[in-house]
Amino acid sequence: MKRILFTVIILFFVSFQVTAQSVNEIDQEKIAAIDSYIREIMDKKKIPGLVYGVFDENSILLTKPYGLADLQNQAPVREHTVFELASITKQFTASAILILQQDGKLNINDPLHKHFPECPESWNQITIKHLLTHTSGLTGSDDYPGINDMTGERVRKEYANWSKQFLIDALIKHEPQHPPGEVFHYSDPGYALLGLVIDNITGSYREFMEDRIFKPLEMNSTYLVDQRTVHPFEARGYSLKDGEHINIRRYHNIEIPSWFGVFSNIPDLQKWDAALNSNLILDEKSKELLWHNYTLNNGEAIGYGLGWFHIKLGGYNFMQHGGITGTDWIKFPTDHFSVVLLTNLGFNGADQVEMRGITNGIAQILGYNVAVNSDYVTNSGLRIIPITKDLEKNLIGEYTLTADWGNGTGKIYKIDHKLYLSLMGFTFEIGLLENGDLIQFGLPFEDILVPKDNYSKLLFTDGSELIKQN
Repeated sequence: MKRILFTVIILFFVSFQVTAQSVNEIDQEKIAAIDSYIREIMDKKKIPGLVYGVFDENSILLTKPYGLADLQNQAPVREHTVFELASITKQFTASAILILQQDGKLNINDPLHKHFPECPESWNQITIKHLLTHTSGLTGSDDYPGINDMTGERVRKEYANWSKQFLIDALIKHEPQHPPGEVFHYSDPGYALLGLVIDNITGSYREFMEDRIFKPLEMNSTYLVDQRTVHPFEARGYSLKDGEHINIRRYHNIEIPSWFGVFSNIPDLQKWDAALNSNLILDEKSKELLWHNYTLNNGEAIGYGLGWFHIKLGGYNFMQHGGITGTDWIKFPTDHFSVVLLTNLGFNGADQVEMRGITNGIAQILGYNVAVNSDYVTNSGLRIIPITKDLEKNLIGEYTLTADWGNGTGKIYKIDHKLYLSLMGFTFEIGLLENGDLIQFGLPFEDILVPKDNYSKLLFTDGSELIKQN
């Protein structure tokens, strides 16, 4: 899609939606800065359409739609356009579990097999809390080994329409890779199991979400994935291949889509955000559990609550989660302040697409030091300093990645006096810290690279290693 198209759409279809309160609290200079920032990001990342929302305790302070919800039909994004949230769904599923705990129907410390009778013996030590915090030992974000054991005929008939039984059969062959509580490993299958627990206790995951969250909050434009029903104002999803837009292929119709399946818009998400700022749905104890930074068996903090990442950045502690379809949410619980980003550019196995960090940039403009850029000060108080020419020469070149989760190649190169690291399809600007470490810009967390052997090796915080090729 040509860039001129974006310019035309922006000029004719975009307008600010600002409450009276926001005019008083967000000055026009900051509003203009956000607008310029979003336009630049859309052009750089080739985002067809987006809408963002800035929320205080009870209202939308600022929201603005940009671009196209549907490239084929040239339909603009509007404030009420509905987007697929993908993994932001996990906070809703986690909250549903906490509602059941409030109701006395379960305890998050219950063993999984108490509420999931098909539980294999190797899962006996896994608790509901282990699933909520991705510490169950079950790995993978797209790993359903039971499907490999199904007949080809069954897969052909059911793969696009996952029934509850299909999901159970797909999951129960999953062998834990670690003892529960030993390792944090982000796991979609874990949240699929939570959906099965909710369904077993209540009779219907979908009805429970409707009856206990969506309907009480009058989230009338929010629903779970349904490929058969025609939903008005639903954005069409896209990805990139070789730099060009393609239709994103997310075609499963899943009976219990507890790890990815919520669709919603900015007005409805503000209602949910306001509920989290009150005790309307979750009581104080449940919210403490939702936003707690949990630990492994050895006491190491994992940086995850229940359905939310727990982030410390720039002196702030806050919650954040994104979705593979191009969504992101950053929330400061103590300030009752949130920034939500909904886009229709997601990742689908071709070009890498990264929307995380955009909400941080908006929050930065509004006074929160949570964007990792050249002005950032680390949690330990380190500042960014200029990279010398000698260090540039040492860094620029081809690299080999060695990691537990995969191997690959990358490179560091210079454009317009800036250094960039391109790795596994992702590209980020890098900066030099006062202590000699490197840091990647644009991420919603501190991703530090520790140099070894005069910068011929760079170690990531997760132990992954970049080795410069000779």
